[in-house]
Amino acid sequence: MKVIICGMVISILLSVFALSSHAQDNGWQERLRQHEQDFNKMKKEHSLIYRMVSELYIKRMGYKKYEKLVLTPEVKNER
Repeated sequence: MKVIICGMVISILLSVFALSSHAQDNGWQERLRQHEQDFNKMKKEHSLIYRMVSELYIKRMGYKKYEKLVLTPEVKNER
């Protein structure tokens, strides 16, 4: 039991040390902000592509077939 507690204390101390040394890095907030912006941009692009493909599929195959393949029963019941 003491071994487990000592291991947990050591792991907590190591993680605190790692976080404090990482926090001293001057540009980490700017890099994090840039990653968030890139992720949001990618998410917008993917949703736009999905919407365009969905609209093309509806035009090509008709709404009934699209509804059978894509929409869940919950969405169908709401309509």
